[in-house]
Amino acid sequence: MAVAAGGRDGGGSFWSKALQADAGWTKQTFPEFPDAVHGVRQVLGVLIGVAWALFPVKNMVGVAAFLALSYYLGVVYYSKYCQVDEEDFKPSSTLSTEGLSASFGVFMVTWILASTLLGTGVEGIASPLN
Repeated sequence: MAVAAGGRDGGGSFWSKALQADAGWTKQTFPEFPDAVHGVRQVLGVLIGVAWALFPVKNMVGVAAFLALSYYLGVVYYSKYCQVDEEDFKPSSTLSTEGLSASFGVFMVTWILASTLLGTGVEGIASPLN
């Protein structure tokens, strides 16, 4: 039985492996998986930053909602979508916090830039379009 590119045999590109549902990767079959979680969180940072600018979310509510949403969606990505057991990637907090702080920086830059460009402004930051 042939396994498609990116299958459990370890073949395929990084992103084809990272986005494969129900893969059940381990540290031996896909040691770069924490990098995939990091990348997914960066994309989430950009998407949530734009969303918060489109629906003008303000202040600490936006920051707290981002942190909660990014953490939750990251855990859902590796535990439910990819079926990865966090215990395979010791220490146990590696996957749950992988890329969270970098994603926060990407989120803040995106949120501020998108809010400024859309004219919605972020509380406490003057918008040149107002």
